[in-house]
Amino acid sequence: TEKGGVGSDGTSGLTFAVGGTSHDFMWDVGTDLNNTEDTTVYIRLKANDATTDGNDTDSSAFTIDTKNPVIYSPVGSQTLGTNSVAFSYTLTDLSNATVEINISEDSGGTWTVASSTVTGNVGADITPGSKTITWDAGTDFNNEDQSDMKTQIRALDAFGNQGSYIESSDFALDTANPT
Repeated sequence: TEKGGVGSDGTSGLTFAVGGTSHDFMWDVGTDLNNTEDTTVYIRLKANDATTDGNDTDSSAFTIDTKNPVIYSPVGSQTLGTNSVAFSYTLTDLSNATVEINISEDSGGTWTVASSTVTGNVGADITPGSKTITWDAGTDFNNEDQSDMKTQIRALDAFGNQGSYIESSDFALDTANPT
């Protein structure tokens, strides 16, 4: 299916010269191959001058990706005796992704807890697989004792496909000094 409005020359009524003529065809891969990841896609072209078919010409293999990355099983847990929280999750996608995280102190009612100290498998160029993000809650969320903390994580892949936020279950966090 041709994608309109992006400079495609179409598929018919094209003019050619003896030395060759360049034409652009913009393919709407999302319409033809929705929700697909494939590294072995080929295009086959055949010219026709309204009288005779030319020879088939095949492209080299290339990758298409119209499938959103998926985050599975996010879990948050505080490391005993520290103010550190580990968020584990699994990322599935064909390509590397940019991973985003938000943290809630009210079971997901709001997502306003500071997360400036997160490190690990967060940000750009995260490879698919089992991952961990570490958060220094003692810096970002000090002197708190909460039983309804929650995280949400999502990914944006290299092809521009945005996955949905996936939430963890509630977890407990205690960064308060004993009294």
